[in-house]
Amino acid sequence: MISKSFKLNNKDGLSIQPAQVLVNAMSKYISSVIISLNGDEVNAKSIISLMVAKIESGTELTVECSGRDEKEAMAEVSRLFENGFVL
Repeated sequence: MISKSFKLNNKDGLSIQPAQVLVNAMSKYISSVIISLNGDEVNAKSIISLMVAKIESGTELTVECSGRDEKEAMAEVSRLFENGFVL
């Protein structure tokens, strides 16, 4: 398992469009991808889980990737956070 902390900086937070980008990107990995914030854990491969979490801009969170391709998954998560979830 590897984990990394991020601050969500895009202006709309993890609204439907960036959440869909994240889900699509993470769905191709075997590893589990979990977002931890405020004591809750959210499956980054589930659009419903992400929408229910209502992750707003400025939120600090931790992403944990666990599995065979965890390094590749984390590299892509990092790229998405850095680019504001733009492909």
